[in-house]
Amino acid sequence: MNIRSKTCLLFLPAILALILNGCATAPPAVSPVPADSELLLQAEKEVEKGNLEAAARTYLRLAEIASELKRPEYLLQATSLLLQGNHAEQAERVLKQINPATLHDLQLMRRQLLAARIALINHRTGDALQALDMPIPPALTDAQQAQLYQLRAEAYSRRNNPLKAAQNYVLSSTFITDPEAQMATQYKIWQLLAAIPDEALNRITSAPAPDTFSGWLELMRIARASQSRPLDVATLIARWHQNYPHHNVDQMILDALLARQGKVAQHPQHIALLLPFNGPYQKPAAVIRDGFFAAYYQQQAREPGNDNPGDTPLDRPEIRVYDLSRFDSINQAYNQAVSEGAEFIVGPLDKDDVSELNRKGQLPVPTLTFNYSEPGKLTSGLYQFGLSPEQEAQQVAEKAWLDGHNQALVIIPNSDWGERMAAAFTEHWEKLGGTLLKQQTYPSDKNDFSVQLQAMLELDISKHRYLKLKSLLHQDLRFEPRRRQDADFIFMAAFPRQARLLRPQLRFHYASSLPVYATSHVFTGKRDRYTDRDMDDIVFCDTPWTLERTPDPLKRQILTLWPEPMRDYTRFFALGIDAYKLIPQLDYLRMFKHERVNGMTGILSLNEDQQIYRTLKWAQFDKGLPRLTP
Repeated sequence: MNIRSKTCLLFLPAILALILNGCATAPPAVSPVPADSELLLQAEKEVEKGNLEAAARTYLRLAEIASELKRPEYLLQATSLLLQGNHAEQAERVLKQINPATLHDLQLMRRQLLAARIALINHRTGDALQALDMPIPPALTDAQQAQLYQLRAEAYSRRNNPLKAAQNYVLSSTFITDPEAQMATQYKIWQLLAAIPDEALNRITSAPAPDTFSGWLELMRIARASQSRPLDVATLIARWHQNYPHHNVDQMILDALLARQGKVAQHPQHIALLLPFNGPYQKPAAVIRDGFFAAYYQQQAREPGNDNPGDTPLDRPEIRVYDLSRFDSINQAYNQAVSEGAEFIVGPLDKDDVSELNRKGQLPVPTLTFNYSEPGKLTSGLYQFGLSPEQEAQQVAEKAWLDGHNQALVIIPNSDWGERMAAAFTEHWEKLGGTLLKQQTYPSDKNDFSVQLQAMLELDISKHRYLKLKSLLHQDLRFEPRRRQDADFIFMAAFPRQARLLRPQLRFHYASSLPVYATSHVFTGKRDRYTDRDMDDIVFCDTPWTLERTPDPLKRQILTLWPEPMRDYTRFFALGIDAYKLIPQLDYLRMFKHERVNGMTGILSLNEDQQIYRTLKWAQFDKGLPRLTP
């Protein structure tokens, strides 16, 4: 035996240990299989502890040793627990082991409900509706019937069919006994009907009273009519009660309608707009101002009395603009606006100025800002509204969780903005139950992110293992790096230049199959198939203003008047438009938390901190263009 062979034999135990550690785990010791009852007890204990995946594994062990009669039940239990734990991929694999022909009616319905939930997580709305298209067994529980209709409603909602979605939520509500769940379902019905355009709503035919869904339609028609002209809402609601005596609509919805009694939401007569027209914020400030006035002139063109000589014209609000760069402080400008008769103030834009106003404790007139203050005590009369990147990061976390993901990688620029994005995402993600595997920063001024991506994907560990093995064997080995396999997706905080570089580099580093989620910051707002072709498959949230393929008439007008600002600051136009439209709605949103305003920057609601929350739309880059997704 030569020296080299002896050397290899000496190192053989170390080599085997290294390979086993890197590629596999040692087989468990053989132990007797517990009885069914013992395993069932173990599964129940795991569920009580919240260890849903462990409980599912126990049910799978039961399925392996069970009779053909009991096996489907254990597989159904395992699938349900995996879904509860947000392990959709594993749940689908288990569900495929169940032969539908072996199930009785109730088990088959349970299987179809699970299949529909998995399909919705994977955005297969057609598969979800197909799974739910079956006769309802007479012995189905109320909870299962409620779930059936709610899944149908969710599928139709994702298909942008609010009418069918609302109809199915109405059907589900008849089987819901929990008051909070009933209230939440009714608010979904109301918000879906609110999304139906006036013309379509008036064309909908329904069964005669006292049909429940007809009652909902009639209430929405009252709501629409009362928004455009003063009505005796109390009399209309009383008549509605006579026609639908057993309709169990939540009183808050009726109270919101009655709040419009005999009046139309109008703007105050004197509005002050506080913005800086010199300094670092001058360009977005000018765009916000132009959007604000565009909404004002659009409203004036639509008001009754402006076109018909016989009508009495409504008083036009007076808007006075204050250039904050001409004042020593926000307080000086604010006080001057109030002293000159402002009944409502819009602005400022700078975060420090907003925080300064928030320290006042109470404001003399209602104020809507274009940014959010630092967390702290709420000031009475101060409403905060802006293009918050933190809100968008939170919505990314929610989207990824609803898509069935559990374990996240985060990559952010090495900047204060990047740290804010990571903090907002991580806090919300962990509240939902997700796990952050690794947070990686990258230098935003560079073009090559190989070092950072290799560290995040643990390709450097794979390479180190290869080099160690090569040095032990003293010979060349065939090597292909292997990225970490525990991650479900990547949250990428980036602007367009960085995103266009990061996505192809992720593919190069063996991460082409990992979904990538981002905020609106990856998209310039301008469709450019050639420039954005490298961002294909990135999923991101953005405003309706930016993503809708059919531009709003106001947007077309603004694009004609201000083409250059529309290219560089397009979302700030939408912010100015929505700010003007929100002014008469703020009290209404504050009193009735279920109400929403369909804005250019998103679906707008007011939270407990008097901050406007924007629910955004979702899109995915496909051949260089953003395509709307559920």
